[in-house]
Amino acid sequence: MHRYRRHRAGQAHVLDGLGYTAHHAGDPATAARHYSQAAVLYEELGDDYFLADALDMLGEVYGALQRHDQARVTWRRAIRLYAAQRRGSDVSRLRGKCASLSLPRHHDLWGTEGGMPL
Repeated sequence: MHRYRRHRAGQAHVLDGLGYTAHHAGDPATAARHYSQAAVLYEELGDDYFLADALDMLGEVYGALQRHDQARVTWRRAIRLYAAQRRGSDVSRLRGKCASLSLPRHHDLWGTEGGMPL
């Protein structure tokens, strides 16, 4: 319906919602497609607030797809938008996620290496 009426903001929100649904249904490839499409529309609309959120979630699904370089690039773009919006907790959270992608594969965030407690 939104597409028929050419309501671009509505289209973007629907795509964002479809991305969320696909992500939480365990379909990160479909989620990535929807979040990407939503991000394009938000950018065209100049809606940096929702663009930052869509990029945040897109980075999340890239991580789930083991596309870590794309996740980092996407999150860094979201970080810049969050910083401009003074959304400090989001900036900190995504910086932590970017850093966690830089850890060696055998290391995790809970203080174990190779599955053995440190």
